Amino acid sequence: MYDLYHTHRDALALASWLRVFVLAIVFHDIVYDPLSKTNELDSISSFRMFVSDACPSMGSEEIGLVEAMIEATIRHEMPASCNSDAARHVIGSFLDLDLAILSSTNDVYDEYTKQIRMEYIAYSEAEFQQGRAAVLKSFLHRDNLYFTRRFQDEWTAAARANIERELKNLTG
Repeated sequence: MYDLYHTHRDALALASWLRVFVLAIVFHDIVYDPLSKTNELDSISSFRMFVSDACPSMGSEEIGLVEAMIEATIRHEMPASCNSDAARHVIGSFLDLDLAILSSTNDVYDEYTKQIRMEYIAYSEAEFQQGRAAVLKSFLHRDNLYFTRRFQDEWTAAARANIERELKNLTG
């Protein structure tokens, strides 16, 4: 009976984490305007409206975790309020997936950089280059780009190489 209980309990916990993860993926960019500074907060508001209508029985811990995951994408940093290993792992995995593109092959990464430029077409070339370079440099100055050991071990070198290559293209 002990194993059955733990298996059942573990399955329920996994289902809860999966629901949180999927909701964060769906809602983290549901409001997106390249000129806005409040996309993530607006996305959180949209998530709250959805949850109150579609998931009224969703617990406050799960809701708070989805909100923390979305908010964490503002700076791609672990929230200071994150105080459990499980939540840190879920948020870290989510942030790692959000930045996975940085470790793509050169062709995929180059296409991504073209798409980023198109997203920010409202900015002059000089403004874009300055802003994009600042973001990329902030990533390079981190001890770790990624939060989970697997991403750190397998993707960091490629991500750093792509970022350095893009910076070289931006700054000449």
